[in-house]
Amino acid sequence: MDCPTIRCAEHRRDCELICYQCNLAICSRCVSSHTNHTMDHIDDIADSKLLDDNEHQTKECLIKSRLSQLWSTMRELTERCHSLQSQEGEISGYFGGFHEYLVLQEHKLKKTISTDFEQLKQHLETQLSELKSLVNILKITSTAAQHNGQNGQSAASSSSSSSSMSCDGDIHEDTTDRYQLENIIKSIKETESIISFIENNNSTLFYNPNHHGNERINDRDFKLELFDLMIKHNSQFNLTSSLTNEISNDYKLSINQDGINNSKNLIEQSLKVVVVPPPLRQINKQQPNEVAAAVIQPKQLYIVAADKEFGITFININTKEKESFKIDYNLHCTFANFLRIGEHLYVFGGSKAKNTQDKYCRISLATKSIDLNGDIDGLLLGRSISLCYDGQDYIYLINGYNETKKKYLNRVDRFNINTRQFEKYHVFVTNDLLGVHILSFFHQGMIYSIPYNRNVIVQFDTENKTSSDIKIQKVLNTSKPRAACTDGNGSIYIHTDDMRFIRYNIETEKFTTLEPLITLGDVLSMNYLTVNNNNNNNNDIQSSYIYLVGGHSYGNHRYNISSCEWELFDMEDDRNRIWCGSKIIEI
Repeated sequence: MDCPTIRCAEHRRDCELICYQCNLAICSRCVSSHTNHTMDHIDDIADSKLLDDNEHQTKECLIKSRLSQLWSTMRELTERCHSLQSQEGEISGYFGGFHEYLVLQEHKLKKTISTDFEQLKQHLETQLSELKSLVNILKITSTAAQHNGQNGQSAASSSSSSSSMSCDGDIHEDTTDRYQLENIIKSIKETESIISFIENNNSTLFYNPNHHGNERINDRDFKLELFDLMIKHNSQFNLTSSLTNEISNDYKLSINQDGINNSKNLIEQSLKVVVVPPPLRQINKQQPNEVAAAVIQPKQLYIVAADKEFGITFININTKEKESFKIDYNLHCTFANFLRIGEHLYVFGGSKAKNTQDKYCRISLATKSIDLNGDIDGLLLGRSISLCYDGQDYIYLINGYNETKKKYLNRVDRFNINTRQFEKYHVFVTNDLLGVHILSFFHQGMIYSIPYNRNVIVQFDTENKTSSDIKIQKVLNTSKPRAACTDGNGSIYIHTDDMRFIRYNIETEKFTTLEPLITLGDVLSMNYLTVNNNNNNNNDIQSSYIYLVGGHSYGNHRYNISSCEWELFDMEDDRNRIWCGSKIIEI
C-alpha cells in the first residue's frame, strides 16, 4: 500500500501514528475512530533505540516487542530443527551396516521427520524474511537519526546503539554458503542475542544495496519513506500476528536391539519412529530428587529391584505379586547406580569379570528390557558409581571403584542424556572424598552425597565446582552408613551398620534419631514413597513410607513415617539383592 502524503485527508493535519490493525497512517484526531487498536507514534519508532539492550527503557514500541518475539520463536525453531536433524543422524547411524537391503527402510523411517523438518525450515525462512525487513527499516531510522537533526550527545548515543546497523567497514566474503539455511540455522544456534546475529550477517543476509548510507535526507522525506516501509512490512508480515510453531510433534527412535541382532527379517518391526505427544515432553523427565509421589491407585505402584543374578523384579507394592525378567547386564553394586529418568532406568559401569566395567545401559520400564547400551569412552569408570540427575540434561557420576586399576575414583563426571556424550567434569583435590557413595541427589542446585565409609554428607556446587562437608560424626560416632534415601524436600534418612537410624534436614540442620531395624553388614537400597489415600469423606490423606530392599539375606521392610515403626513388607523374596539397586515406579 502506498502512502503519498503524511497529511490526514479528513482532518487536514499531519499524521503522527500508525494503526496496525487498519494498516493506516492516522492523525491524533483519528484516534477516537481506532479504539482498542494497536498503534505507535511515528516519532517513537524513529527515535527509539530498537536494538539497545538497556533494561531500564520504559517505552517500548511494537517493533521492539516483535523483535523479541521473533528471536524467541526462531531460537525455538532452531532447537527443533537441530533435534530433528539429530534424530535423522541417529537413524542413519543404525542403518550404516545393513547395506542396500536397508536403504528403503531408512527412507521410510525418515520420511515423517523430513516432512516436518522441511516445514520447520519454511517457518524459519518466513521469519528470517520478516527479520530482514525489520532490520532494513532499522537501518534507515539509524541513518536518519545520525544525519538529520540530532545533537552531538544523542548522535553519539545513536551511533553507539546503531553500530550493528552500519553498512560501513569491512565486508565479509560474500559466498553462497552464507545464505544456505543450514548455515543460518547454525549461526542462530551459536549466537546468544539478535544483535550479535545481525552484526555477524550485516554484510550478507542483511546487506541492502539501496540503503541511503551517508546520504542526508530531510525529515519529511524520511518520514514518508518510513511510513511506506512500515505499511508495506505490516501488509506482508502483520506485526500484530502471533508467532507460533505450527508443528507440535516430536520424535524419538524406538529401538529393540535384540531384534536387530537376531534377524534381518525383524528390522522393519524393530526400528520405528514414534511421535511423542507434546504433553509427554514436559513430564518425560523426572524431578532431580527422584522421589515417587503416588497420585493414582496403589495397585499401580511397583518396586523395581535388581539382583546379583542378572535380573530385575517388579514387586507390586499393594498385592506383593512379583514378576522377574532377565537382563543381559551385571546389576551387582548398583545400590546408588540405578537411576530412573522418565520411562527408563540408567546403569553405568559394573564388574570387570562381567565385562561391564566400561559400559552403560538403559532399561525400558515399558518393555522390561535393555533398549540402549554402549561403551563409555574417555572416562575411567568401574563399579559402585553413585548417580544423580539434574532434572534437565545431565546425569552426574560420582566416585566408584575401578577393578583394573585397583583404585577408588575421586571425581565427578557427567553424561548428557540427549547427545549421549560423556564429559570429565571435576576431580576432588582431597583424599577425604575417596570411596564409594551410597546416595547422591540434587537439592536446590547442589549435589548432596553420602559416602560409604565416612560420617559426613558431602555438598558439591556444580557451578563453581567446590565441595564441603556436613559433619554427622557426633550423631553416628563410629557407625557407617549402609542405606540412605531422601524425601525430596531436604530430609535425608540414613541407616547404619550398627543399628542406628537418623533423619537429617538440610534446611534446618536438625538431626532426629529414629527407630532402627537391624544390623546391616552390607549396603542395601532404600526408597522414600509418599501416597495419597482417600478416606470416607473423599479427602486425600497423605502417608509416607521408606522401603528397605534386602532380598533373601535381610528381607524387604517398610518404615512408616507417621507411626515410626518398621514392618516386614515381603517375606518371600528369594533373590540376592545385597549391594543392588531398586526404584519405586508407577506403571
